[in-house]
Amino acid sequence: MKRSLFFCLILSLSPIFPFAGEKAQQNVSHNATQLKVLTWNVQMLPSLGAHFNKNLKKMQKERTAWIIDHLRDKDYDIIMLQECFDKDFIETLKSELAIQYPFQFLPIRPHWYKLSNGLMVLSKFPLDYESHIVFNKSAQSDFFAAKGAVMLHANICDQDYYFVNTHLQADYEEKFAAIRNSQLQEIQEKLLNMDTSADRKILMAGDLNVEEDIANPEYQAMLKKVGLKDLVYSFFKRPTISFDQNNYWNHDFSNSTRLDYFIGNLIHQVSHIEIVRPKHLHNQVEIDLADHYGIAMSLDLSERVAVKN
Repeated sequence: MKRSLFFCLILSLSPIFPFAGEKAQQNVSHNATQLKVLTWNVQMLPSLGAHFNKNLKKMQKERTAWIIDHLRDKDYDIIMLQECFDKDFIETLKSELAIQYPFQFLPIRPHWYKLSNGLMVLSKFPLDYESHIVFNKSAQSDFFAAKGAVMLHANICDQDYYFVNTHLQADYEEKFAAIRNSQLQEIQEKLLNMDTSADRKILMAGDLNVEEDIANPEYQAMLKKVGLKDLVYSFFKRPTISFDQNNYWNHDFSNSTRLDYFIGNLIHQVSHIEIVRPKHLHNQVEIDLADHYGIAMSLDLSERVAVKN
């Protein structure tokens, strides 16, 4: 009951973000031969709530400036962010990166009584809004956000690309795995199956809250459900880490794992992947820019090999 009352208070103080984005009016030919995409859970919880709960006090103001500096410096083509709930972070990112990333899709908040989906996409070139969903099932603190997925489209080098940004149910007990499974089912049925063309390219990214372990039944079921490849594991051929117990924000956790993913049918186009671990020295302490590391992937746009799963 205390948790419910607390989140109701936070929701009453939080701004409403309806669907917002710069919708491309026409397709675009991307002249570069490489496309660099970033996925990153930036841990931008609503700072208004920090007055009532210290667990929401995450140096949002300081980290906003650091994250903007990092994004400017790395010069990604498409940025897919999760957990963008803080109003000031969203507005500052939108304004400060408007020239470099003129095509922006802001978090969607379809209901006044929930936080938004926390999903934000920034792009250098036009993307068309295709669709979005709000998951039917969620639990615990996720219940108070409109968690879901958003699909965007671009025609690049005469090839259709579909980008899906999502953030699945948190927590790792078996009952929450069942919720994540149902959320993946919704993505498959409502987004990925909207166009059955075998030639379209799909890249799904985000914090899926599934621990990377090829022997883990939930990991195997995740890939089977959407019928796509784990592009990060396929590139490294070994497990990697995006949620690290040695991260400044994660010292209460007992293990390190990967929870963040690029999955898709673009395996032959992946030229490089890196785990991005940006830090900032603040008051003589090295602070990670978020509790998750980002993952950056470069795609070879000249590669036209058809990928079959």
